[in-house]
Amino acid sequence: MRRAIHGDRALAYWGDPTTGEPVHDAAGALRAWRWNVATVCAVAADYTPVPTFFCGGSRNANRFVD
Repeated sequence: MRRAIHGDRALAYWGDPTTGEPVHDAAGALRAWRWNVATVCAVAADYTPVPTFFCGGSRNANRFVD
């Protein structure tokens, strides 16, 4: 048994490419598709139910990929 999380639906938001702060009503270079790092790390660290599989992608994956 495994748990799957669709990151683009459950974790993602449009954020400032530099600070990571959520942005609204911005376009192009003013925003980047990001995942909430704290949430990803908390879910990945929780081995109690079952292993977790994440699907999707974000521009800040380097912050949690390990």
